[in-house]
Amino acid sequence: LSDRYPRRVVILAVAITSCGLSAIGGLLPGSSILLVVVNLLFGAFVFPLYGQLVALGNDWIPPERRQAAAAGFVMISSLGCITSPMVIAMSMSVFGPAGYFWTHAAVLAILVAYLSYRTRVREAVPVERQSPFKPILARSGSIAHTVGRWVMHPLA
Repeated sequence: LSDRYPRRVVILAVAITSCGLSAIGGLLPGSSILLVVVNLLFGAFVFPLYGQLVALGNDWIPPERRQAAAAGFVMISSLGCITSPMVIAMSMSVFGPAGYFWTHAAVLAILVAYLSYRTRVREAVPVERQSPFKPILARSGSIAHTVGRWVMHPLA
């Protein structure tokens, strides 16, 4: 979708959906079987956000600076990976298991507010000038390297 429509619009829709699913998860009782469905849907929407945000960043960054920008993206993602378990644990100690969902909902609501603001104050990159989206995970480096080597030499 983010190759056919303005990337910020797609990211905003995905973030709003993820935020809504988090809020639903926070409202459900901890013993509800619906939590499994909500978690699956939440993961399906929230995990592609990293790749979409990297693609959005690459739309604005000149090709010769993308390697340095990629290092910055990984550093920011790493900081989130370090701090989020601590923040979620504190939230869960205060609010119980629902704190897991409410923390995600709060962070996603901040992202939605920021994206809504940026959509109003800066013109989007035209769809025809967007770089093609490549689905990547935040922590796929070593896996991609290993799989890539196997794909090049499947019998090795």
